[in-house]
Amino acid sequence: MYIETNRITIREFKIDDLNDLYKILSNPRVMRYSVHGSYTLAQTETLLKETISSYKKQFYGIYAVELKENQKMIGFFGLSPQEINDKTEIELGYRFAEEYWGNGFATEGAIACIHYVFENLNLERIISIIDPQNIGSVRVAEKAGLVHECEANYHNFYVHVYSIHK
Repeated sequence: MYIETNRITIREFKIDDLNDLYKILSNPRVMRYSVHGSYTLAQTETLLKETISSYKKQFYGIYAVELKENQKMIGFFGLSPQEINDKTEIELGYRFAEEYWGNGFATEGAIACIHYVFENLNLERIISIIDPQNIGSVRVAEKAGLVHECEANYHNFYVHVYSIHK
């Protein structure tokens, strides 16, 4: 997947992204609402290597977000299959370095990812699984056109499921 918007590029990860990705995944504030919690450097490296090798096998995975102006990696978007409410759904998830929160990058990227998925992949709907206390992610989902669909238990966490259809 490769997407360009006015301010960001969404691209495949490379091994050189390890330190930037680790900075994001190890930050407890960024990972506050994650079912996995903060990552160690070793966990981040494993995730990155698995992600890079998965690009050839499947259409989903996580993708780096970088600023077009300087190619700095500031976050990621992910498309991943999730088991929720007894169904397998494709989820759009995202994380950004804390210093880039509140600048509209997540909304800009989410809208671009949704367009990409519906135009290029054979999917009729995607979801986002969000802790209802994560107001920032709720706002991103809503601005990108996803609507609150239901509540669910996801890995023993109470979550809201947002969805959008083609």
